[in-house]
Amino acid sequence: MTPYETAGTPRPTGWRHVLTPAAGLWLLAAALTAEFGQVPVTGLPLPGGLDRAERAGLVGVAALLAWAAIGAAAAATTRLVEWACLRPDWGRAGSFVLIRRQDRWRAADDLAEDARNAARAAGDESPQHRLFHEAMARRNAIALLPPVNPGWMADRVTALQQRVTGQYGLDLPSAWPRLWLLLPASVRDDVIRARAGWDDAMLWAAWGLWFGLLGFAWWPLLPPAAVVLLWSHRRARVSLDTLAHLVESVVDVHGADLARKLGLPVDDGVLDPRTGRLIGIITRKGA
Repeated sequence: MTPYETAGTPRPTGWRHVLTPAAGLWLLAAALTAEFGQVPVTGLPLPGGLDRAERAGLVGVAALLAWAAIGAAAAATTRLVEWACLRPDWGRAGSFVLIRRQDRWRAADDLAEDARNAARAAGDESPQHRLFHEAMARRNAIALLPPVNPGWMADRVTALQQRVTGQYGLDLPSAWPRLWLLLPASVRDDVIRARAGWDDAMLWAAWGLWFGLLGFAWWPLLPPAAVVLLWSHRRARVSLDTLAHLVESVVDVHGADLARKLGLPVDDGVLDPRTGRLIGIITRKGA
């Protein structure tokens, strides 16, 4: 379980989860592809000796089952999409991408440090402070810390864990389920909404892939599939960044509460790295 899992909030299941408008739209697109696409598709084989009502009933049942099947397939594909987005290793191609990201980050970091020094030398009211914050924003858009993964999303997960560990000595994956139990309902709702935004982005990316498959047989479906994929990628980045900030904020605000609940001393209400490491010893239980 990643730190982004919201304990106690199972993923939606059931007929309403698979019989979605997107699944129905995909079936319509599949029918149009069968009619106008480059791949010949035979009609639905029906047994002989049926009257019109029986044939209509069988076609309706088949359509309902196909609707549910494609909805379930898209839901299952979201797990594959999530795995691909958060995968830390892309093989040989990933090494090239990672080197490029590291070079860009170092260049942006040098500019940010130059801007920081100029702002310090210029005084508090200088416009250099605005330039410094803009330079920091450009660097952080690449990664909050020096990149260690080829993909931005995997790096965002890594940066969250590194920042929490570096500040508090806390092992976030093992501590997060315990922290979740201490959170007020309003905070849980904020985290759940952010997690739902990430899940929705993964689902839309899955649908983009499924419509793209049809596009290889009927090209007019390729442009909308590409638009869905690009939009879902942008939404996934925003949702993941929001979720990561929320999780880090939970540790900032409630990390000391977790230490107290586990019987550990907390000085001045602040979680120090030594106590954070002790929390990890308790929560990992030797694992």
